[in-house]
Amino acid sequence: MHKIKNLKNHYTVCGFGRVGEQVASELQNLEMPCVVIDQDKLAIEQCEQRELIYLEGDATENETLRQAGIERASGLVAALSSDADNVFVALSARSLNPNLTIVGRSIGEESEEKLRMAGADRVVSPYSMAGYRIVNQLTRPHVTFFLDTAMRSKGLNFWLDEIRVAPQSPLVSLSMGDAEIRSRTGANILSILRGEDHRVPDWSPELRLQAEDMLIVVGKPEELKALARLAEDNRFE
Repeated sequence: MHKIKNLKNHYTVCGFGRVGEQVASELQNLEMPCVVIDQDKLAIEQCEQRELIYLEGDATENETLRQAGIERASGLVAALSSDADNVFVALSARSLNPNLTIVGRSIGEESEEKLRMAGADRVVSPYSMAGYRIVNQLTRPHVTFFLDTAMRSKGLNFWLDEIRVAPQSPLVSLSMGDAEIRSRTGANILSILRGEDHRVPDWSPELRLQAEDMLIVVGKPEELKALARLAEDNRFE
């Protein structure tokens, strides 16, 4: 509990089954702070063995989420064994932290819509994701390798990430040409996602940045942090 109280902008993983275990392992590999919530004794033992921060309790209860620091968290993964429980977790987490990024695990198609209605930003089906992944390995193996390496390897001198442009950022209303992001930070913008539908606006030096734009960027860690400071994305603090 002492460790959890000191966490900020961390990730909460609800459920330490096959999916939750992989999520927690990836976050740990990327050195991103996370809290695992589970009430199964075996799961708790595995968390202890892997030196993961955990909370033994029922993730569907508001008080458990509060104890996990949900109000200070950046994201939550609802990976419980029941789709109904994941819907309930998403609903509770969204009410406790409106700014939270929520990803829900779903098996049935009907549950996907319910998860979104409950507040999940993204819904992932392990089976459809596996199929998508296999096809990419078949048809675009080198692209898949590059993306995996850029997003998962700590040994590279560059990183692929996303940076949100805050409304108070000095970048808002500047054109891409005037912003001079490459010369000011060293980071490269690969694309911009805009609006709830994540449309990609036509790229040009005259394109003006808007509040809540999501910049897809590549660069060294210090370059991305410099751009995040300009964009006032506190996720990189």
